[in-house]
Amino acid sequence: MSPKRSSCVLAGLFAALLGNAAAAQTGPHALKQEFDILFAQTLRNPADLDASFRFAEVATKLGDYEAAIGALERMLFYNPNLPRVRLELGILYMKLGSFEMAKSYLNTAISAPDVPPDVRDRLNTFLVEVDRRLEVNQFSFFGQMGLRYQTNANASPSTMLVKALGQDAFLDRQYAQKPDWNSFALGGFRWVADLGTQRGDTWETNVYFYGARQFDLGRFNLALAEIQSGPRLPVAPETLPGLTFRPYAIANVVSLANAPYQTTGGAGAALNWRLWGADMEVSLEWRNRNYRNSRTYPLSSEQSGDLVLAAFSTAGVLAPGWRWQTRAFYGNANAKANYYTYQQGGFEILLPYEFDVEVAAWGYAKRWTLTPSFGFAYTQYDAPNWLIDPYRARVDKEWRVGAILDMPINKWLGIGLQVSYLRDVANIPNYSLRDFVVSGGPTFRF
Repeated sequence: MSPKRSSCVLAGLFAALLGNAAAAQTGPHALKQEFDILFAQTLRNPADLDASFRFAEVATKLGDYEAAIGALERMLFYNPNLPRVRLELGILYMKLGSFEMAKSYLNTAISAPDVPPDVRDRLNTFLVEVDRRLEVNQFSFFGQMGLRYQTNANASPSTMLVKALGQDAFLDRQYAQKPDWNSFALGGFRWVADLGTQRGDTWETNVYFYGARQFDLGRFNLALAEIQSGPRLPVAPETLPGLTFRPYAIANVVSLANAPYQTTGGAGAALNWRLWGADMEVSLEWRNRNYRNSRTYPLSSEQSGDLVLAAFSTAGVLAPGWRWQTRAFYGNANAKANYYTYQQGGFEILLPYEFDVEVAAWGYAKRWTLTPSFGFAYTQYDAPNWLIDPYRARVDKEWRVGAILDMPINKWLGIGLQVSYLRDVANIPNYSLRDFVVSGGPTFRF
C-alpha cells in the first residue's frame, strides 16, 4: 500500500476514535442506507481501505459486530501494520464475548513497533479487562469517599405554611429547611464465577454499601448494605445468543440516626438480551421490608410491608463518544398503615459522554466520562394521613436533574464529582420540597 494511502487510512482511524460531529447527527435509517451502499462498494473493491473502515464504523453503530469484524480483518489482509485496527477488533470481539480472540488481537497490536501513546494506553486498559474476563472467578470493585453538601439536608417543605389535621398551620422553625454537610462512602463489589458448564453459565454476586454521617443533623446519619446473588443462565445460546435469565436472592439492612431502621429479604429475576445494537433488561423484584421503631423515629414500623417492583432498562451507543442508558419502572408498596401504601411509576435517562483529556506537562492521557441525567417519579398514596390532611391522599411528582464527572487518574484511582437538583411537587404542601446537592471525592476501582 502506498504511503499516501496509509496516511489516509490512519488519519481516518484517528478521526473516528476522536468522534465525528457530522456522524452524531446521523439517524438509524440513514446509517442503514449507508451500510448497504458501503457493503456493495467493499464487495466491488475489497482493497478500498477507507471504505472498509467506514463500513466497519457504520456496522458497529448498527450493532452488527460480525460485519464490522469482517471488514476490519480484510483491512489487515491488505496491510497488517495497523495497530488501531487490531485495537478495534479486540474491542469488537470483547463485545461478542470472544475474549480469547480479543486478547490475541490486543497482544499483537501492543507488540507492534511505534504504537501511538493513546493507542497503547487503551490497549493496556482492554488487556486488563480481557484477563479479568478470562478468569474463572472475576472480581471487580468500585468505591468512592468524599464530602457532600445539601441545601435541604432535613428534607423539609419549601413553605412554612403546611397542613395539620386538615387545617392551615405554620411550621415550627426547628423543622424548617436546613443545609448541612456530610462525609460519605459508597461502593459496589461484583463477583462472577464460571460454573464450568461450557454453555456460559455463571454465578453472580453483587454487594452494595453506602454510609453518610452528617456534620450537624445527626438524625439523618444513614448506613445501608445490600447483597444480590444468583445464577446467570443462557436461555438458548445457539438460536438466541446473548439472551440470559438471572434469578437472584436479595437481602439488605439499613440504619438511620445510628439505630436499626430496616431489614429486607426478597427475590428477583431479570431477562437480559442484546438486540438491535442495544442491551435490554426486564426485571421483577419482590421485597419484604420490615421497619423498626427507634427513639428518633417511633412510628417507623407503620411502613412495613411488601414492595413489588418491575423495571425495563436499555443501554447502547447514541453517537461517537455518546451512550444512552434508560430505565422505566413501576412499583407497588403495601404497608401496615394504609397511608404509607403507594403506587409509583417513573423513568430515568442517562447520557454518558466519553472524551480524552491530555496534559502533556504531566504525561497524562486518560478518558473521562461526563454523565448528565434526568428522572421523574409519580407517586400516589392509597389513603389520607389523618394527622396531616384527613381529606386528601398524598400525591407526589418528583423531578431530578444532575450530572456526574468521572476523572480516572490511573487504573485504580480517580476523582468523581456530582451535582443534582431535586424538585418535589406534592398536592399537600408538607411534602413539596427542593434540594440542591454537590458532592465529590476520590474514587477507587479494580
